[in-house]
Amino acid sequence: KALQQEWPAHLGYDFLYLPRKRDGQGNLRYGFINFVSVEHAQAFRSQWHGRWLRRATEGRGLNISAAAVQGLAENVRYLKEKLAAGKASRRSQPIILKAGRQVAIDEF
Repeated sequence: KALQQEWPAHLGYDFLYLPRKRDGQGNLRYGFINFVSVEHAQAFRSQWHGRWLRRATEGRGLNISAAAVQGLAENVRYLKEKLAAGKASRRSQPIILKAGRQVAIDEF
């Protein structure tokens, strides 16, 4: 929720996922965001690369780079495969936006 406040959806993304540790005690310190356009991705990177989140207490600035998996459908498919194989925690649900509203991964 805090990340949604810091990065509201009007920044042009439709998928935001922060994997959690298996024990549920925090995230893995990386995440995935799918932007709706190259321009949105470039603007986000320009604004956030090397910067800190407001709630960060340790570590270093954000390192933003392109992921191997691109596109909303591909990100959802990839995460569903990870969940089915037990390689991702169901405790950590992605934010998926479809037609401006948030949907659960099982609804996609």
